[in-house]
Amino acid sequence: DALLLAAAVALCGAAECFGAVGSEAAGWGAVTVCVVTGMKTDRSGNDARTRGWLRLLGTVAGAVAALLAGPSWPCMVAWVAVLSLLRRRLRPSDGYACVVAAITFAIVGLGESTRAGIYARGMRRIAGVAVGVGAIVVCLAA
Repeated sequence: DALLLAAAVALCGAAECFGAVGSEAAGWGAVTVCVVTGMKTDRSGNDARTRGWLRLLGTVAGAVAALLAGPSWPCMVAWVAVLSLLRRRLRPSDGYACVVAAITFAIVGLGESTRAGIYARGMRRIAGVAVGVGAIVVCLAA
């Protein structure tokens, strides 16, 4: 697990160094690696892969919802309520996507005051999470 974590975080840093993503996206990539691999990784890596894809799905859903709603606390409350109901219908392990979607809405939608700012921050978060998930998949394949 420690080797996977170190190698995947190094890949996120390399993505920033080579200009593939900016520093904020590389930071989200590193956070993704730490959260996904730190939660419990089985020997095959299937759990980490699954959590990575759920994190990416939740990030995209939360960013799109934030873009559509704009910087709105009432929309945030409604979004979390809908996700709470959805989470009850999903398997416990799949509910992680709902948690990520709620957090992403808060970070992206309430962190900026314009739709352009929300779009830009959402794209940086999605890019960072994608880099993190990609780094995990590459390291597990090696």
